[in-house]
Amino acid sequence: MCEIKNNKLLLPIEQAVYAYHNGLVKGLGIYLYLKFYSDGKIKSDSPVFAQLRKDLRLTDNRTFKKHIDKLLEHKWIGYSQLSDVYYLRKTKFIRLLHDFRLRQAAI
Repeated sequence: MCEIKNNKLLLPIEQAVYAYHNGLVKGLGIYLYLKFYSDGKIKSDSPVFAQLRKDLRLTDNRTFKKHIDKLLEHKWIGYSQLSDVYYLRKTKFIRLLHDFRLRQAAI
């Protein structure tokens, strides 16, 4: 079992609405899971990914890759090919990127 790094996160309401309207609901789940179990950087061969796939029932590689690619496309996460590391973007960056105005969040 992986160790939880953050025991409480704030999810901006507009980010959840954006995820719903753009087909990123499962991607949002992956994003939040990674935020809980990492400090913002995570190697692609980390055991966190194996645990994530088990907990969120993403058994097929293609489905998992599809959701990760959507997160990369929307710039919620970044990826460095040199170091093989995924970077989780902060919610403040996502708010600025998508021009979210409201600051209301859910715990």
